[in-house]
Amino acid sequence: MTDTPLSMEQALAVKLRQLEARFLTGLSDRLAQIESGLMQMDAAQHSGEPLAGALAELHRVLHTLAGTAGTFGFAVLGEHAAVLELAIKALQESAAPLPAEINQLRANLQQFMAQVRSDPHQMGVSPDAEAAPAAALTVPDSATVDSSAGPAPPATQASDVDCPAQDDVATQNPLAPSRLILLWRQHASPAHQEIINHLELFGYQVEFCDSEQTCSAAIQARRPQCLILDTDGNAQAIAVAQALGRIKKNLQINIPSLFIAAESDFSARLAAARAGIESYFSKPADLTALSEKLDELCELGPRQPCRILVIDDDPVCAEYHEQLLAQAGMHVRLLSDPSGLLQEMMEFRPELVLMDMYMPHCTGLELARILRQDNVYLDVPIVYLSTERDELRQRDALAIGGDEFLCKPIDGAQLTSAICSRVSRYRKLRELILRDSLTGLYKHSSIKDMLDREVQRARRNTTPLSVAMLDIDHFKQINDSWGHPVGDHVLRTLARLMWQHLRRVDILGRYGGEEFLLIMPDTSVEAARMVVDSVREVFAKIRHHAQDSDFQVTFSAGVADLRASDNAATLIQAADEAMYQAKKQGRNRVCPRP
Repeated sequence: MTDTPLSMEQALAVKLRQLEARFLTGLSDRLAQIESGLMQMDAAQHSGEPLAGALAELHRVLHTLAGTAGTFGFAVLGEHAAVLELAIKALQESAAPLPAEINQLRANLQQFMAQVRSDPHQMGVSPDAEAAPAAALTVPDSATVDSSAGPAPPATQASDVDCPAQDDVATQNPLAPSRLILLWRQHASPAHQEIINHLELFGYQVEFCDSEQTCSAAIQARRPQCLILDTDGNAQAIAVAQALGRIKKNLQINIPSLFIAAESDFSARLAAARAGIESYFSKPADLTALSEKLDELCELGPRQPCRILVIDDDPVCAEYHEQLLAQAGMHVRLLSDPSGLLQEMMEFRPELVLMDMYMPHCTGLELARILRQDNVYLDVPIVYLSTERDELRQRDALAIGGDEFLCKPIDGAQLTSAICSRVSRYRKLRELILRDSLTGLYKHSSIKDMLDREVQRARRNTTPLSVAMLDIDHFKQINDSWGHPVGDHVLRTLARLMWQHLRRVDILGRYGGEEFLLIMPDTSVEAARMVVDSVREVFAKIRHHAQDSDFQVTFSAGVADLRASDNAATLIQAADEAMYQAKKQGRNRVCPRP
């Protein structure tokens, strides 16, 4: 029998149903924990000892049960557990609980356990309940998972935030011509071919069309990421803009587009604006600026999946939320023991901490205090995900350093949207702090800090690590000849080119004026040399434009690895020495450390 591939949506449904089954199987253990808490409470009551410990344990168990039951759609069970949780909380806050109040709590807990065991249907956890909600999709028994079968399901997809799928991040090869651009020009010309050659250097695949009909057909055959309209003359510009408007209307699509026109007459600009064209270039077009705009329109850049640390002592509930977040393209790590918090913060470097309010040994509020004690983690968002509905307690949690309070159970789309929004804001703030405003690369101090961390990681995991120091050749002459704005343009071009040729795990920073430092984890010095050399070859072919003239620029680079270096400083020094060897040997080359 041939296995039937699953879509990602179906695969998620399978995983959630498996977790739901684990929850139902483990329900008897949770009832046993309640019994244990009752016995502890009875013993304390008979001996006259404080009830605080027993009540805290009972509260934690009922709090967890309320949240997890609700998460899996067992609303009745969750609501009963939540009512008991509140009753326990009232006794915890009482200076001296009356025996009658304790007896009433005991009776209510025993009645609750008896109902779950004897009449689970009344609690919504009868065998029939296993069919919902995670099992809503019909899944063939012999099905297998096909990660390429389709996008994440709408229930967990955050539509307005940057949460790229991990598979995309792990496998992306910027050199692959997967970024399709459709170039519309009525007649081929040398200038038109120059545009194609330039864009291909930056990894774009360019297809050509010469009329409204061929453009429409090309879009329907394979939708491009962006459309370039290259026109001659005012009348032609207006006609092409109007034709694009008709294509968009007929096909009911909105493709990012930009205009290259010989004239900037108001009527042509108005026609372009009415056609929804995002950018307008006058001839001769600055091709570097053109490719930068394309990057922006195609939303290219060093995107990384959100790193989320989930702290929850209930493994089933934690895994449930892990699956939802992973499906939305996030990188999730689970932590059930809060004592491992600082270690995870250092190694995993989460961009957001999602945690419950009540856990064994410490609360979420206490964990938030620990994080906020360290300046390094002051800006990391903390989001509580809990059944706690007391607004005063929620405000207390936010006052300590939490950023948002979400209540269980929560819709998958709401959860991913809230988290992506927080991470997006966090990243923007970090960008302002860590990145160079001109190139968008890490600043000098930031890239050095990152190299320190990568050296420690490589030492710990006994994996290779290489760095490269790049320096633009004769950069002073560029500034002197064409001015600093042109020099800045060259720096941005090299930064963009490096982004497009590197893996997501590689780290690039602007080390000095025209110097760049590249960190390549898990890479030998020879592999690093080959990558940098491929960038060098492409960079040397790019034609830069200034004052109606074109010129070309090269760079020299040195590459070194960790084998003969003790620390980050000596590694940088080794790469720097190799780079100067490249300069001495005539520039426009890459030298490994001897």
